[in-house]
Amino acid sequence: MLDHPITIFMSAAEASGDEHAARLIESLRLRVPEARFIGVAGPRMAEAGCEVLADLTRQASMIGGPFLRIPYYVRTIRRVQEQMRELAPDLHIPVDSPAMNWHLADTAKSIGAGVVYYIAPQVWAWAPWRVRKLARLTDRVACILPFEQRYFRDRGVKATYVGHPLFETLPERPAELPDLAEAWSEGSWRVAMLPGSRPGEIRHHTPALLASAAKITRRWPRARCTFTARTDQAAQAIRRASGNTDVNVAVGRMREVLSQSHFAVAVSGTVTIEVA
Repeated sequence: MLDHPITIFMSAAEASGDEHAARLIESLRLRVPEARFIGVAGPRMAEAGCEVLADLTRQASMIGGPFLRIPYYVRTIRRVQEQMRELAPDLHIPVDSPAMNWHLADTAKSIGAGVVYYIAPQVWAWAPWRVRKLARLTDRVACILPFEQRYFRDRGVKATYVGHPLFETLPERPAELPDLAEAWSEGSWRVAMLPGSRPGEIRHHTPALLASAAKITRRWPRARCTFTARTDQAAQAIRRASGNTDVNVAVGRMREVLSQSHFAVAVSGTVTIEVA
């Protein structure tokens, strides 16, 4: 038992991680109301009561994006590591984003803090040899995909399947779905175009999605393709990438657009599961 209020260091570097971490903070507060939350956090985590040492969610981008920002990320991570050592938290909860979180988890272990990784890095897909590193840097891994628990446990990682956060946030299936037969006869397709939320994703994926939209509307002039954007800044990035300020963009309404669409053209990632 601790003789002081628990300090929980949270770290998320992307918009989706910020959202999931915020909901986790809200749940933990119900169990440990006196806990202090502090760390690398976005606006949603801040709203949930996390003290923000750094916000990387506004800078997040895919590999192949702004290499000029690498020094900024390195400086930020080193500064946060120093702050973590000074704070000496009781627990570190890294959320997704292994490029940042493995550095912070290593620091947490070095100062004796527990590490519970929420939303396991998908090493089974892109770097299975990194499982040993995950086992070394964590005390427990909270998995959001059912098969991950067995996969990680078989490789020496203490893993527990906790359910996917989307099951708690997705709206109910609409009572009336778009009529496929009517759209087929009239060519009035409604297509959701989902280029992603990070600047690098938007920059690289928007041209391909625009080409798809152009082919659809040439074949079916009554079709309507709607791009979705998480924020006004993302909407501006889509319009810049398209070179057309008149492109149809819905801001902050992805789930509404999906519920009104016959099809979706989506990038890989969290949104793929959300669409499914």
